Amino acid sequence: MKLSVDFRVYPWQAEAVATLAGAAARDRLGHAWLLHGAAGLGKHRLAETLGAALVCGLSARHWAESLPATLESAEAPEVLLPDLHRLMPLPDKQTIGVDQVRALIEQFGYTSHGGGARVAIVSLAEQLTVSAANSLLKTLEEPPAGAYLLLVSHVPGRLPATLRSRCQRIALRAPGREEALAWLAGVEPGRDWARLLALSSGCPLRAVRYAGMDMDRRDAEWSVALAEALTRGRDLSAQVDGWLKEDPAVFLSWLEGQLEATLLALAGGDVEDTGRDAGALPAALVGHPASALFRLRDGVRRLRRLVSSGANLALGLEAHLAACRRTAGQGRM
Repeated sequence: MKLSVDFRVYPWQAEAVATLAGAAARDRLGHAWLLHGAAGLGKHRLAETLGAALVCGLSARHWAESLPATLESAEAPEVLLPDLHRLMPLPDKQTIGVDQVRALIEQFGYTSHGGGARVAIVSLAEQLTVSAANSLLKTLEEPPAGAYLLLVSHVPGRLPATLRSRCQRIALRAPGREEALAWLAGVEPGRDWARLLALSSGCPLRAVRYAGMDMDRRDAEWSVALAEALTRGRDLSAQVDGWLKEDPAVFLSWLEGQLEATLLALAGGDVEDTGRDAGALPAALVGHPASALFRLRDGVRRLRRLVSSGANLALGLEAHLAACRRTAGQGRM
C-alpha cells in the first residue's frame, strides 16, 4: 500500500531543516535529536515530518530537498505511520512514566513494519520522570539499529544533563516580526495580528491559539487586576488562584510580556516595537522600581518553566508579587 505523507513544515523552520540536511549530507545524522524552543513554533510538526521521512526511507537531505511548500495553516495534518511512535503524558497525568518508556523500548525491539527506520517522538520531554529518563538513557547509550529518538521540549533545562548530552540539538527560534505577521495574515486576513503576536512573544502558532481565546478582553481585565493587586492591598491569594485556575501557562506568559514591555519603557525604549501600547501598560508596574520588576520577571520566568511539573505555582507567584509590593511600599516611604 502506498502511503501519502505531507512533509511540509512552517516557513520559519527553514534554518532547522538546513541543519538536519547538512548533518545528513555529512553522514552525521545521529540517532537522537532534541528539538527545543518556545511553545508555538511548531517543534512537534518538524519532528513528525522528519520522523515520517526516516520511516519512509527518505534521508533528511532528500527530505529537505523534496519539501514542496510550507504550511500556510496552523492546522498541520497528522502523520500516521506504523513505525512512527509517539510518547507524551497520558491524558490524566502530568508526567511521562517509566512504564510508558519501557513499552516504547519493547516496540523498538520489533522488526519494522515497512522494513525502514523506527522513530519515536517524545513530546514534552521535560515531563519525563527521573525513572523514565534513566530508562530512556539506556536506549540512547545503546540504540537499536535503525531506531531514532526525537525529543521535543519547551524547557530543555529540565531534562537531565546526561540525556541532553547524548542528543544532537536544534533550537527553534521565533521568526522576525514582519515574517510572522505576513504568515498570520495568510491564516486570517484582516485580523489585528500585531497585538496577538506581541502577547504571544513572537510565536505565530501561539498567536493563532490566542485568536480563539478572546485575549484582548483578558489582557484588559488582567491589567486592571494586576494594578489593583500591586497597589490596593487586595488579597493576593484569591487573586492569584483566579489567574492560574484556567491556564497558568497563558497567564504567566502574558505577565512576563507585560513586565518585559514595562522594563523597556523604563529604559526609554520604544514599547510599540513589541506590539503593545505604552499608554496601556499598568501604571502600577511603571511606578515600581526597575530592580523590583526585574526580580518579579525572573521569578515569573522560573514559574513558567515549572508549568506541568506539579509545583505550587500559585504559592510561588503570590510570594513574588508580595515581595514586589513590599519593595514599592518601601520606595514611597
